[in-house]
Amino acid sequence: MAVLVQQMLQPDYSFVIHTVNPVTGNPDEIYLELAAGQGETLASARFPGTPYRMICDKKTGQPTMMLAFADFSKALWVGRQEGVSAKTVDYSACSLSTNKKVRTRIGKRLTAIGLLVEKAFGSPQDIEGAIVGDRISLVQSRPQILAG
Repeated sequence: MAVLVQQMLQPDYSFVIHTVNPVTGNPDEIYLELAAGQGETLASARFPGTPYRMICDKKTGQPTMMLAFADFSKALWVGRQEGVSAKTVDYSACSLSTNKKVRTRIGKRLTAIGLLVEKAFGSPQDIEGAIVGDRISLVQSRPQILAG
């Protein structure tokens, strides 16, 4: 038996990386989804809305298409005294919405991470993680289930 203890992060953004585009099945594309705050916003469907959705070219790392800009009604944040709480997010003020250079930089970094993890495991991966400032942390990776 083992116990895994992780540091609680307060991410600026949480993300999911699919190392093969799950929409088209294109193995040359990385598919990214991002949302402000804790990853639960992406995973639970607790709050109505859409995450940032981006496609990046595996060879260049360059974002090739922005499929959606986030518009979740709320995000989950961790406070020292109140614990986890839902707060309204103004996505129109988020740098991912307003700054193409930020989107390009994050897209390239997440693409590089996706490629590294895919290579390490030898198969397409579904990766979850968090961005805190300039630091990117991976929470988990599992084989990506591809429609066949």
